[in-house]
Amino acid sequence: MLHAAFDPASGRCSVEFRLPPEVNAERAWLAGDFNDWSTTATPLARHDDGSLSVTLQLEPGRSHRFRYYFGDGRWENDWAADAYVDNHHGGADSVVVTPPPPASSPPEPLTRRADPEPEPAPEVGSAWPDVAESEPEAAEPDGSAGATEPGVPEPVPAGCVAMSRWRNLAVMGVVLVGVVALRGRHRSGRRRH
Repeated sequence: MLHAAFDPASGRCSVEFRLPPEVNAERAWLAGDFNDWSTTATPLARHDDGSLSVTLQLEPGRSHRFRYYFGDGRWENDWAADAYVDNHHGGADSVVVTPPPPASSPPEPLTRRADPEPEPAPEVGSAWPDVAESEPEAAEPDGSAGATEPGVPEPVPAGCVAMSRWRNLAVMGVVLVGVVALRGRHRSGRRRH
């Protein structure tokens, strides 16, 4: 039996390899590509119910080949393995597939609006403020920009931010309409031939 789960603390997968009591084994070792197929490096611990188990931290998001070794040349597969792969000894190896790390959430945006309340959307037919209204004042002859201190940027009016978002959406809409129109012409041209 196998149980695999991603461990966020270590960044690896915790995999429990367990032989049920029905195997009637006094001792066993786990050998696989994660321990260079050593028959002595990873012994399974015996439990009161007669089962044997060992838990390993394995690399996430990949397949690991393994088998159980009982000594005296006796090998067994895990019949609850995720898959089986032929080996060069004429038998097959068990395979456990470790889950990949969970997808991380997208990064926070680089800038956020300082306004606690969003600007209301304009009513249909109303005009947005002109871009020229929100542009910073021209620099004074001494190099300063109006009444602000040197090195301190002018605040951008909230209407300007909303306007640029709407303008970007409008441009994307025009581009999409153009692409759809071109694809339609291309398809209709193909049918004529």
